[in-house]
Amino acid sequence: METARIDFEAEPEPFAPLDLLKSEETEKAAQMAAILKEIRAYSGSDNLVMVIHLENIVALTGVSPREGEAVVIEPQGDGLRVLGRVTF
Repeated sequence: METARIDFEAEPEPFAPLDLLKSEETEKAAQMAAILKEIRAYSGSDNLVMVIHLENIVALTGVSPREGEAVVIEPQGDGLRVLGRVTF
């Protein structure tokens, strides 16, 4: 939450599935499904920005970004397609 406040100078909306991944596989799968559902349901005119933990990014995309790096994705099939990476 603090990262989102600092980087975007706005009050972020909490979304529990973005918390650190649960250790139990069933809970982890439910978290990933909730994040994917949120991404697919987004219909705003601006970009959807999620500030998320490294472990979650790796689980969702297979990409391990460096500190301060953003991963740009789009929904594709049952998963996500990485479009690029941006370093701030």
